[in-house]
Amino acid sequence: MRLTAHAMIKNEEVFIGPAVSVLATELEHVIVMDTGSTDDTVDILHSIGKKLGPLHFFQDRWGGAVIVKDEDEHAWVEVDESYPVRVSEYGSLTIVEVDAPLTREQNGDARNYMASLTKTDWILICDGDEYYLPEALRELRDIEMPPEARLGYLQFQVVRHEDGKWRYSEPWNGQALMYAPGLVYEGRYPEECPNWNAILLANPRIQVNIELENEPIWDFHHAIRSRKDDETFHRALHPHGRRMRMPLYQEVELPFKWRDEWWSPYKEE
Repeated sequence: MRLTAHAMIKNEEVFIGPAVSVLATELEHVIVMDTGSTDDTVDILHSIGKKLGPLHFFQDRWGGAVIVKDEDEHAWVEVDESYPVRVSEYGSLTIVEVDAPLTREQNGDARNYMASLTKTDWILICDGDEYYLPEALRELRDIEMPPEARLGYLQFQVVRHEDGKWRYSEPWNGQALMYAPGLVYEGRYPEECPNWNAILLANPRIQVNIELENEPIWDFHHAIRSRKDDETFHRALHPHGRRMRMPLYQEVELPFKWRDEWWSPYKEE
């Protein structure tokens, strides 16, 4: 299966280096959209890119003109709602930077723009605090999806930081693979979803649950995001802001260097 990884991120300097490096090494293509980071996230991405290939840079826009009702004139007028982006291509890594913060309504359009840059049949949905082990990515590449499949679910191993130690928490299944041809995201953040979800209700066969032999993907679930956000270091937050406690199990060693350990040699160059 040919795969392009998609990640929409902001202030993810802690794990983005290892996360993107392994994706760019193991997969055909990685597209990362930064939505306004104020930490070292973008610098880290470009440092990774420089090791992958020469830079091809261009400016682009997504969206376009829409027709809306002018409240004062009571007439239909054309309004430009296209959105400017800067695109940097380095070999297998494409970095998309937005010029202004996205609204919740624009998240779906942003994901659709990433889909328009995709040349493979399947997309692997990633996040800045998820680490795919190389062995798991190789397994994914070798899987042949059924012709009717449009969605793929994977098991994620949640890892949390507690009392100065990394520990496993509860595993969960997530929607990670999407069929690219015909994919359209609809809705506003955080409820934006692919059009395949609506089809799933009528045809459950388009969903495939994938079990990997190797260790599951690690999801750090916002345990630490950035030095700009250090107050979250010793707690875990639900994505919608509510404190969430989960049972902790055995202590684990991270399979990569993180934070300043990983970033220092890049920063010195």
